This record gives sequence, structure tokens and C-alpha cells, in this order.
Amino acid sequence: MHLRVFRLITTFVIVLSICTTAFAQGSGFDTSRLDRSADACDDFFQFANGTWVKNTEIPPSQSRWGSFNILAESNRDVLHDILNKAAKSRGRLGAACS
Repeated sequence: MHLRVFRLITTFVIVLSICTTAFAQGSGFDTSRLDRSADACDDFFQFANGTWVKNTEIPPSQSRWGSFNILAESNRDVLHDILNKAAKSRGRLGAACS
């Protein structure tokens, strides 16, 4: 009896996680980066990335720049803030991290 309930709950959790993941990725491709003035058959790169390339400036310190670089910079800023806050606060001696 307990095994059936466990299997039912496990199945429900797996199905729920699959559905949540599928719906979370519903935005798909960002069409705002498309350059609709370019012909996709003649220059697909310009059609697919033209607006993003036109509006995005590559920092002088970088040899390349893309979405993952922007994400990495954002993550670095968040981690820097967390570490600065942790360095400024004093915890109790022997206190476990929470």
C-alpha cells in the first residue's frame, strides 16, 4: 500500500516538474532582435541578429560580446554584492551558515 502511494506521488512530482519546465520556457526565441528590413534568404545572420548587433556595444576590454557575457557580468555583480554584505556583517562565532 505504501509503495503504491509513493509511486503515485513520485509520478505526480515528475509530471509536475516536466510541465513546469515546459511552461517556463514558453517565451522561446526573442523576436525583438530580428532585423525585418533584411531578407532572410540573402543574409540570414543580419535578419536574425541585426537589431541586437546594431543596439549592442562591445566593451573595449572584450574581444567578443554576447548574451552569455551579459549574463556572466550580471551574475558577477550579484555575487560581488552578496560577498560585500557578508564581509560587512559580523556573525556569531561558531554559528552555522544558513
